[in-house]
Amino acid sequence: MKAEDTTTYPFAILRTVTDQPAYHMQGEALREAVIQIDTYHDKLVDAVTNAALIRARLTGYRGKVGSIEIGVIRVSNWREDWAPDARHFRVLNQFTIKWTVT
Repeated sequence: MKAEDTTTYPFAILRTVTDQPAYHMQGEALREAVIQIDTYHDKLVDAVTNAALIRARLTGYRGKVGSIEIGVIRVSNWREDWAPDARHFRVLNQFTIKWTVT
């Protein structure tokens, strides 16, 4: 996935990496999804700051969203890099989410 050339900073792209169901004798139970949120900016400090705000908001979250019961959200991967062709910084955050449908 790539941002449009006219996109202004800051921006983020969210994607689902995996979403694996777990089964037991009665059917589907706990699910585990990995999502990735990439934050972009032309200044490293701003890309890191925006990524940290997202990480702080999501890490450790537990609760109910509609019919989804979120057991916990944890950071599973984090890194920053410079994209010379696009001339911006990217901070990658991957989160593991344990959830069930209630």
